[in-house]
Amino acid sequence: MRGPDEQTQHMFSDLSPEQRVPADHPLRAIRALTDAARSEPPDAPGNPTVNFHGESRRHDTHQSTTDGEAMLHKKGKGKEAQLAYLGHVLLDNRAGLVANVCVTHATGTAEREAVTILLEASVPPGSTVGADKGYDVVSFVADVRGLDVTLHVAQKARWSTGDGRTTRHPGYAVSGRKRKLVEQVFGWMKTVGGLRKLRHRGVELVDWTVTFAAAAYNLVRLRNLGRRVPERRLTQSCVRRGPTDPTRPRHRRTAVTPMMLTRSLVYRRFSAAC
Repeated sequence: MRGPDEQTQHMFSDLSPEQRVPADHPLRAIRALTDAARSEPPDAPGNPTVNFHGESRRHDTHQSTTDGEAMLHKKGKGKEAQLAYLGHVLLDNRAGLVANVCVTHATGTAEREAVTILLEASVPPGSTVGADKGYDVVSFVADVRGLDVTLHVAQKARWSTGDGRTTRHPGYAVSGRKRKLVEQVFGWMKTVGGLRKLRHRGVELVDWTVTFAAAAYNLVRLRNLGRRVPERRLTQSCVRRGPTDPTRPRHRRTAVTPMMLTRSLVYRRFSAAC
């Protein structure tokens, strides 16, 4: 048989670590410093901490104290709502230049309303415009067709407004590829143009900032387009040709620089907007 367990009571103790460590132990001062550093700082009187989880915030009940014109907007499902404005860009498909731009409030229908205004101001009748699935709405398609502009919108899986009358043309596929160029403009404006964090308040000032950034993007884009054109002498035909004067040269050679080509591109693409 096993002997009596006389030492068992020494293996367990009801004393806490605070009672075991002496009061004058040097580690107690260090622990007090670490506890003070890890504790949350007190709230500022002008900016207290508010736990708004579970509360419903709407535009008709809540308003920003720093910018009354900004509205809550979500970039997608499951994303947080932030105070923002909506910037709209109308892009030229051939050269990738910004044709027009504007800023509106962050409402649910602001994108479609802004596109109609931009098309009416900058696009001549008979043109085509590409858009994503978010614009595949019956009312928006009717407004664009009322401007005599053909809409090449990406079709939804169900209840799409597009049909074979538009999708059968080769230009529909071209618009589907070219419309992605507008993402380059937004990316450049956020990273280089300084629009990731706005520094102005109000729709008018924000619209001016976005317009200025779009103009800067066009200048950079023109420089890049000029580099793609090689420096060579291009043959241009004479204005007048006639067999009556055989001694007159039939062709004239003129040195065309990339800047001359980019200037003609700007004047041709933006003559309707000026």
